[in-house]
Amino acid sequence: PVKGKIHSVIKKINSLGKNNPVASLDLPSGICADTGNALGIAVEADLTLAFIGLKRGLYTSGGRSCAGEILLDQLDVKSKIRSKIKPNTFLIDSENSLNKLINRRMNSHKGDYGHVLVIGGDKGFGGAAILAAKCAAMSGSGLVSLATRTEHVTAALNACPEVMVKGVDSGQDLKEILDLPNVIVLGPGLGRNAWAEQMMQQTFIACKKRDLPLVMDADALNMMTSLKLRVMAPHKLVITPHPGEAARLLKKTVKEIEGDRFKSAKKLSQKFNSVTVLKGSGTIVCSNTNKLRLAVCESGNPGMASGGMGDILSGLIGSFIAQGLGLTEATETAVELHSVSADIASLEVGELGLLASDVIETIRTNLIF
Repeated sequence: PVKGKIHSVIKKINSLGKNNPVASLDLPSGICADTGNALGIAVEADLTLAFIGLKRGLYTSGGRSCAGEILLDQLDVKSKIRSKIKPNTFLIDSENSLNKLINRRMNSHKGDYGHVLVIGGDKGFGGAAILAAKCAAMSGSGLVSLATRTEHVTAALNACPEVMVKGVDSGQDLKEILDLPNVIVLGPGLGRNAWAEQMMQQTFIACKKRDLPLVMDADALNMMTSLKLRVMAPHKLVITPHPGEAARLLKKTVKEIEGDRFKSAKKLSQKFNSVTVLKGSGTIVCSNTNKLRLAVCESGNPGMASGGMGDILSGLIGSFIAQGLGLTEATETAVELHSVSADIASLEVGELGLLASDVIETIRTNLIF
């Protein structure tokens, strides 16, 4: 922790205001290079010039707030020397993956681009599931189905008539449509009651039986801890917790989760044998499939701290899996496209009041290029 005179100097620097631009060398003083945590206090820089290699702490937690614009100078260290040090974390770069999605064959049909089933939307929470299904449809999935409470069917069809909507009031109702999709998104607006339990149990059974990929978000993650269903979890699993949900899944405090976001993402992936998206400032994707991989997203803005953003991300991940990308590739691509689109949308409408619906429209526009 920063103490004494250095603490006072940093406090003074931070009080100077925007009329006095601050540049940090290598990383802002007071930021932990490995975790991004501010060690008591840290310099709030406008620009950081990193030396030799980028430090992962610049891209998440307090480091992301304090670094400002990030540049790199490799100080003429030869590539054969740098190549001896293997990076343990990567910046997400989804350009190649997006090209796979965009460059479609002329001789193709909707069945070639997968079928996403979104399950969620308990009474009073229909919007979450509708947003997830709409995002899946608007990002290229060939077919999208939505299983939700019967009272939300009309609203769902009004929001996106291209989505096939089924009102389900029991696990038996859901069972009838679980043979259709090639990926399931479970959790947006699911709630935590007997209906939600039935949805979750039937989903797990179907995923095990058919070896289906499952994307779990929101209440599905909270239910997983309370119902102790981890032993039933599918082999092809993507989980997308925010720090509060991650804390419940690991039986930790939010402070402990945020204390080392990279470590927390890694523990979640190992515990659930999943691809994990730890949402937040500098979203982290950790894959435990075949070989452990940590990646961090450098895009995104505070305007994303609003309802529905996580729901459209889960629908986007499901869509990209349905279209043929692997679990890790689909998840990283969705996380980056989601954040970049939010940044572009915020330029048009501002960060204050940025809605998930704004971001869905921008996602579709970004898929043109």
